[in-house]
Amino acid sequence: KEIHLCGEGSTIRLIQELMVTTGDEVEIREYKRLTKLNYQERALETFDNVKPGDCFVCFSKNDIFHITRELERRGHEVAVIYGSLPPGTKLLQAQRFNDPNDSCKIMVATDAIGMGLNLSIKRIIFYSLMKPQLNEQGEKEKDTVTTSQALQIAGRAGRFASAFPDGEVTTFRRDDLPLLKDIVNRQVETIKRAGLHPTAEQIEMFAYHLPKHSLSSLIVSFHIIQQHDHLTVFQFF
Repeated sequence: KEIHLCGEGSTIRLIQELMVTTGDEVEIREYKRLTKLNYQERALETFDNVKPGDCFVCFSKNDIFHITRELERRGHEVAVIYGSLPPGTKLLQAQRFNDPNDSCKIMVATDAIGMGLNLSIKRIIFYSLMKPQLNEQGEKEKDTVTTSQALQIAGRAGRFASAFPDGEVTTFRRDDLPLLKDIVNRQVETIKRAGLHPTAEQIEMFAYHLPKHSLSSLIVSFHIIQQHDHLTVFQFF
């Protein structure tokens, strides 16, 4: 009877336009954060300044392993969460970090923490602001996190009903702090179009016809045969 979509304001116009085509009514409700989120005036700068409830956020496995080693060398027990971990392992890591009776009080994670995990984080520390992104040619390149990504990650600190009444956000490097504040204060552009990813079943069926292709080339081929200028062109190669 009802579908609830949770997201930021930049998607509202697109959703409204989509609902015109389906004949559904759209009700917009805006909610405010229930706890304070404070952007710090000083960067962390050294692993010696960590404290319980800290969560380091980075965007590469090399950084995850480096930070974890440095923290463990200083006697800290560390929970680790990144995207390719099995869901059960992520939940176990989150439970350890959240358990007030567990000695694990520091977390190292990617932006995977912003996707459905309830975590008792006091302070988010951006170890880096550079994240691998896909350009228009489908190639990987590094660029600063977007405003939406930065806000989503920063917002994990001091969440309502967690162990902390408010949250803090900072960076590891001093030079990154003014850039972070600039990013989160930018106006988020309205999203004017969106797309659907193929399902795993569709890719599997597609792969049946192209057995020698790698997964990446399958995705590229799938993209090429999609609708273009209102015509569907099928081209196998």
